[in-house]
Amino acid sequence: MTRAQILGAVSAVLDGEPTAAYDSESRRAVSAALSTDNPWQRAKDFGMSAFKADRSAADRLVAALLVQGVVLVPVGELEQFAPSLGVAKGRNWLPAALNARAHESEEAQSYGRAPADAVIAAELRPLA
Repeated sequence: MTRAQILGAVSAVLDGEPTAAYDSESRRAVSAALSTDNPWQRAKDFGMSAFKADRSAADRLVAALLVQGVVLVPVGELEQFAPSLGVAKGRNWLPAALNARAHESEEAQSYGRAPADAVIAAELRPLA
């Protein structure tokens, strides 16, 4: 957000009663007015599927990053490889995912091969 947008958002909340006390209700209203969505949240939740407007550009970016040795998680966050585990993100997720054999899915196997492919591509790339 720009400063003008922030000023407008706060003014819209506070201008209605400028002499009223700035209390917890006012604070919540200002916080709500200033809250913005995390632009990366859709990518974290849906991975490559989040890029609907120009998927080909996203695919080209991912391919260019792979050549540089950067491997993105195609499903967003690792937890999206096993979304039905019922275990929250954190230290308990990995043991639960391994017990559920989430690493054996084709999607996870493909992701697991990506770092090796990136290393091979980097090794075969001629030096500048």
